Amino acid sequence: MVAVYGFAGMRDDAGVLNFDPRLPRQIRCLQFPLCTRGQNLEVTVEHKKVSYLLREGTELTIFHRGNEVHLTQGKIEVCTD
Repeated sequence: MVAVYGFAGMRDDAGVLNFDPRLPRQIRCLQFPLCTRGQNLEVTVEHKKVSYLLREGTELTIFHRGNEVHLTQGKIEVCTD
């Protein structure tokens, strides 16, 4: 969980997930699954982009650096810096 909270910058604010990722230069990519509210989310953090994929579930709203991101099952949402 250190990598998820640290490098991916994840915070859980009363059930709302917020991400503010910051990878050190030595790490090229960080990918992890996450189960939240009965839904399965996959997060891939790279230096210039972050991808969010809702693998199982209907809809999920998260925040990426303060911006609202609506996820639907099977559709990859990419956020760039």
